[in-house]
Amino acid sequence: MKSSTALSIGLVLIAGVFVVVIITLLVPIIQKQLGGSALYGEVPRQLCGMLGTSLSGSMTKGAKIVAVDQGDGSIHALTNALPDSIRATGTSDIGGAACVLTEDSVVQVVYYVPPSNPSDRRNQCHRIQKKYTVYLIDRATQRTVSRSTFSGSMPAQCPRTAKQGDFLRYEGNLPDLAPIADWLFKAIQAR
Repeated sequence: MKSSTALSIGLVLIAGVFVVVIITLLVPIIQKQLGGSALYGEVPRQLCGMLGTSLSGSMTKGAKIVAVDQGDGSIHALTNALPDSIRATGTSDIGGAACVLTEDSVVQVVYYVPPSNPSDRRNQCHRIQKKYTVYLIDRATQRTVSRSTFSGSMPAQCPRTAKQGDFLRYEGNLPDLAPIADWLFKAIQAR
């Protein structure tokens, strides 16, 4: 009887750990699917829809923000990297948005055989560096108050040779989020 009770307790503990792991893995996916709308509503996306190329005004001092992926309008991973003192926790305390535009920057193209047609990508190797351009938008004024670009790592070198007809693409890593969070903290606290 004792062994079956111990086995039952062991199975319950394993099942509990399994449930916690599944929930931990699914929450970010669900948040990405919802675009953060359950927590932040439409405010962040609306703010990022107002990107301006010229900078004007200043951020409300002590404002709390949320980061938005400009590609799909979802809440960007940068939000979780923000210090608590500037990270919005819901719609009511959003003082602005950090709108993150992901860009691919071609740093090198190697032609193994000169192309007869410029749009033909065969026999080429492209090296791509990932960049984030981050726009800081103040909710009160709905203006872009600051902008900065952050570069990821350089991609691997193209090989000296490639098979006939190959198209090779080497990408570096995305930019580190810590320096971006630090820049945002300073931009908000300095205002």
